[in-house]
Amino acid sequence: MRCILLTTIFVISTLTVFAKNNGSITAISIKQNPTGIEITFTSDKELSRFQKPEVNGNTIIFRINDIQHKIGKIPKPKNVPFLKESKVVILKNLVAYTFETSKNILSTQISKKSEKVLVLSITLSKPPKAKTTKPIVKGKTPQKPTTTKKETIEKIEVDKALVEVEIKTKKGSKLPLRFQDLNVVVIDAGHGGEDVGAISINGHYEKDITLAISLELQKLFKKHFPKMKVVMTRTTDEFIELGTRASFANKAKGDLFISIHCNAAAEKPSDANGCETYILRPANTDNSSDKKGGDEKATKDDGLKRASKEQSIYLPFSELFATLIQKEVPNSIGLTNRGVQTAGFFVLAGAKMPNILFEAGFLTNESDEKILISPKQQRKIANALFKAFLLYRKEFQNLL
Repeated sequence: MRCILLTTIFVISTLTVFAKNNGSITAISIKQNPTGIEITFTSDKELSRFQKPEVNGNTIIFRINDIQHKIGKIPKPKNVPFLKESKVVILKNLVAYTFETSKNILSTQISKKSEKVLVLSITLSKPPKAKTTKPIVKGKTPQKPTTTKKETIEKIEVDKALVEVEIKTKKGSKLPLRFQDLNVVVIDAGHGGEDVGAISINGHYEKDITLAISLELQKLFKKHFPKMKVVMTRTTDEFIELGTRASFANKAKGDLFISIHCNAAAEKPSDANGCETYILRPANTDNSSDKKGGDEKATKDDGLKRASKEQSIYLPFSELFATLIQKEVPNSIGLTNRGVQTAGFFVLAGAKMPNILFEAGFLTNESDEKILISPKQQRKIANALFKAFLLYRKEFQNLL
């Protein structure tokens, strides 16, 4: 699902800014099982707000919102050789727990033993070896969707006037001239290879769905803009580091970066549903905690803060594209519109161009899952994304 989430907020020097009614983590226990690691978080109050774990290779970050951490460093448990390192970072409105394992992480799952107890299960077993590119078949790699004669292939209604819109560069614009041409679009299919991403109710992998949608989107660009350079971070089932994706986009001199993912809730099945689009919100230089110098931990995030500030030039354009996506996709697919969100995804912070991260729907919701695993619906999602691009191509010039 999502790439690693590093929230664009400042590290604070104390925990006093937490609301008085927030609970505290009182214990963390870690044990090893045949397939991986099980980490149990216990609080003195209900643990109701937490984020989907973000996985990158052999590292996982799990964030719990509106909570305090008062037990100090996480002690390294005995008889858990799979766990290499544990860290805790206190942020303004959440606590981030980072765990590094000795093997690559296949999947994660959150379960609630009680209102005050969360269990993070980390599976380290390697997934089945990929064979070929196939469309969303349970646990396998996608291929180009196949259709029967009876299936109606969704075709996009392309407004020729939108396709033929003349791009006019504007000297003196905040956006550098290179990005005004929209000659290079980078499409990033989230996850891949041994990083399967989220796993649906019926066992479908996020990595397969994101690739299928990305390939459909690539077709539309090539068909209607044959002279445009469409760069794919991956076209097969392969693992690519997050930093490599952003670096790849920068080297390609992309004018727009589109990262495609699927969402997931902690429980299966879940009522959480719908699509949403994320943009990177730059750090607020007026933040009072920043003026105080913040915590010593802030130095670890200096690189992200600088990258975040650099994104301020692209933010209006990213926000425009995200808004258009949220207008087109829900209306075309029938998904709930969860709106435009802001967060500090690592892959967005590294892409030095207007960029968005699109969450196509919840694999842990029965209705959303049916949409996401359908080749026909995948094409419709790609069509809606392309419609949003056509509108963006026309309207972004008003922001120059």
